[in-house]
Amino acid sequence: MAKGLMSVPINLPGTTYNRAINASKFIREKLQELVRERKKEVLAKKDHVNVDDLDFLDGLLKATIEGGDIISETELVGKIVTLLFAAFHTTSNTITFLMAHLTEYPDVYEKVLQEQLEIARSKEKGEQLNWKDIQKMKYSWNVVCESMRVKTPVFGGFREASTDIHYGGYTVPKGWKVHWSVNSTHMDPVHFPEPERFDPSRFEEKQGRGVYVPFGS
Repeated sequence: MAKGLMSVPINLPGTTYNRAINASKFIREKLQELVRERKKEVLAKKDHVNVDDLDFLDGLLKATIEGGDIISETELVGKIVTLLFAAFHTTSNTITFLMAHLTEYPDVYEKVLQEQLEIARSKEKGEQLNWKDIQKMKYSWNVVCESMRVKTPVFGGFREASTDIHYGGYTVPKGWKVHWSVNSTHMDPVHFPEPERFDPSRFEEKQGRGVYVPFGS
């Protein structure tokens, strides 16, 4: 399905586009079965549910049941497909480039290591990380952000012009598709001086709206 995203949209047997459509149908059918099974489980114990035990699908089902089935099974499946598709490659890409950057910049690695060790020392043996621990990882998060700035997890995306857009002497008519590019924004020296330099300290201050857009604005 992923390979068909940027393929030529010719729906003939054997084409990448056709295989992607068939893969999408297969995935959706399997997920629809899962949604129906899980819905029965949520309905059976809806008055005795511990919120901490809910996963993404459970949460969606609980919310839609309480709202009077405001989201159809087809929409639920669509949301799951979107999450799986959007999270799989972007997460693996980010982790891969993060490891590469920590290897390439030993000084950055050392600071990340020290921050993580401090948090580890504050925990009892066997005690798991919690949200407060995550919030202490300020430098580590700056490194992740800089890694995603330099090596973007996605190239960009398409949006539809909701009205005529006049920009730089050009007009984009209402209804046309516009592709926004992450890399051209992240490597713009107006917003990020010396954009080729790996510098996590850039994120010690909050970036302006529409400037840092690893997943859009």
